[in-house]
Amino acid sequence: MAAVAQAWADMLVTRSDVCTFPPQTDPHSGNHSYGENIFFWNGAVDDPEALDVFGVVDGWAAEADCYTYGRIGSNDCDLACTQAIFASGCGHYTQIVWRGSSEVGCGYASCPSGSGDVTKVWVCNYFPVGNYVDEFPY
Repeated sequence: MAAVAQAWADMLVTRSDVCTFPPQTDPHSGNHSYGENIFFWNGAVDDPEALDVFGVVDGWAAEADCYTYGRIGSNDCDLACTQAIFASGCGHYTQIVWRGSSEVGCGYASCPSGSGDVTKVWVCNYFPVGNYVDEFPY
């Protein structure tokens, strides 16, 4: 799983549309065999924790504070709450804790110098994939 995530992170930073902030296109692999969390760091965050994988995963996990247990897609996420923590929803959190996922692998890559504002990309893949609409995550 880590090799898959690393290969995707490496490929993402070769795309000029990804190494700008915000990314201009959806960076997701389209490989529906894996669940996926992606984090882009543009250097604007002053928190040094955001510079390592622990800070990235902690950021995804922080979405738990905005999540009310329920079926995926059933108004289970307080979007005002996620905006306050600079998240796009609760899906990163629910993928981390998805009951069926038994494997995880992560990768990291940096955008080439001078390519734009995004300097770091983290990718984590999960297998089996989670976050199915109308299902409970755990």
